[in-house]
Amino acid sequence: MKHLILLLFAFSAVFAAPSFSQETHAPKIVCEEPTFQFGSQDSSSDVEHTFVIRNDGDITLEIKQVRPSCGCTVANISEKMIAPGATANISTKLSLRGRQGPQHKTITVESNDPNQPQLMLKLEGEATTEVQVNPLQLFYGRLTPDATVTGSVEVVVAGTNVMQITQISVDSPFLTASIETNSLGKSFRIVVVSRPPLPEGQARGIVTLNTDHPRYSAITIPVTAFVMKPSP
Repeated sequence: MKHLILLLFAFSAVFAAPSFSQETHAPKIVCEEPTFQFGSQDSSSDVEHTFVIRNDGDITLEIKQVRPSCGCTVANISEKMIAPGATANISTKLSLRGRQGPQHKTITVESNDPNQPQLMLKLEGEATTEVQVNPLQLFYGRLTPDATVTGSVEVVVAGTNVMQITQISVDSPFLTASIETNSLGKSFRIVVVSRPPLPEGQARGIVTLNTDHPRYSAITIPVTAFVMKPSP
């Protein structure tokens, strides 16, 4: 009898004990196609694509931020609060102007998903151009205020089309630029020379080439240098 009473007491203690197991509720961000391959696109165009994200969780998914990796990309989301089972669109636009070769751009989506607080979306492809500029910019490195440095940029028109540079201009008093024609209508060499005295600190300038090409009417070439203080 004593053993029976102890057994009944043990069973009652087990069933009377509070349960500490709780069901976990959370949002879950999903994108079926997080990478968009846009192939080869002309560098005078824009790439546009819409990513679709879905909430596979059981509570509301909150999109805290949508952050492109560079200023050449714009991204906007249609809805920041996404109910369970619902979707939202992220519209993106990548400007290829002034770009050449392979392109790899990312958009980071930050949310309240505890298992994946950051979702990475990607735009990948190649920017092709009928007018090739090499290099795309000039960097003269560290200079003294009295330095005279010469840099050059090659501009080549691909295919069967031809182009003329109608004007060249510089927005900085510390630079001069001139054109050497290598092949009429097809190949040019732009010579950029620093003109002292140069201001201390970071010196910047833009060389602009105006052309008669219908899609490349203005070609810009950034020029940068860091001017050090003269030695005492």
